[in-house]
Amino acid sequence: LDEVRLDAHAAPGASTSFKDDGALLTVSPRLFKDGGFERVGIFANGRVSVPGDVSLDLGAYGEMAIGAGVVEIAGTLSAADGRIDINVLPTLTTGNDATALTLTPGAELNTQGRWVNDNAARARNEGLGEGPLAINGGSVALNASGALDLQQGSLIDVGGGAHKTSKGALVAGKGGSIAISSDDAIPTHLRVDGELHGLALINGGKLSLSGGGFEVS
Repeated sequence: LDEVRLDAHAAPGASTSFKDDGALLTVSPRLFKDGGFERVGIFANGRVSVPGDVSLDLGAYGEMAIGAGVVEIAGTLSAADGRIDINVLPTLTTGNDATALTLTPGAELNTQGRWVNDNAARARNEGLGEGPLAINGGSVALNASGALDLQQGSLIDVGGGAHKTSKGALVAGKGGSIAISSDDAIPTHLRVDGELHGLALINGGKLSLSGGGFEVS
C-alpha cells in the first residue's frame, strides 16, 4: 500500500481508492473498537497518517505497531499499560531523503496506567476485580531513519496509575518507558519540543534517547 489513513468520518471498516500517486487505504477507527481488536499493526510502503480528530483506544494492555516511510500523528493513540511502536524506514516510495516521523501539535501517544478506585466503582454498581487493573505505565518506542520531529504541543505519556482497594490501601503503579531513536546511518534530524511524561507515585518512567549526536538547549 502507498498510503494508510485513519479516518474518524469514514464508514465502518476499510476501503481502498486509487490516486495518481498510488493506492490509499482508508480505515475507520471503529473497525478496531467494534471488532474488539487489542493488537493492531499498520504498515505502508509510503505514508501512514492519523488525523487530529482520530482517537483510538486499544484498551488495557493493547498494542499498536506502525511502520512506513512517512508517519504523521496528529490524533490520539492510547493503550493503558500497553505498547506503541512506530518505525520509519526508507522504502521504495520514500527513499532516504523523505523519510519522516512527526507528532504534530495536539498529538498524543498515551500508555499511562489507570487510576482505579474500588469504592467509587461500588458506588456506581460496577463489579470489582472483573477487569484488568493496568495500573502500570506501558511503553512507547519511536525509531526513525530520517527526520524525527516531536513538535511543541505533542505529548507522550507513560506515567503510572494506582489502585485504591475497598479496604483503603493504595497500590501504586510504576512508570513505563519512552525510547526515541534516530538512526545515524543516514543524515537525520531529531527534535523533541513536545512533552514527555513518566510520572508515578513511586517508580517513575524511563527515557532513552539514541542517535548520532545531540544538542540540549
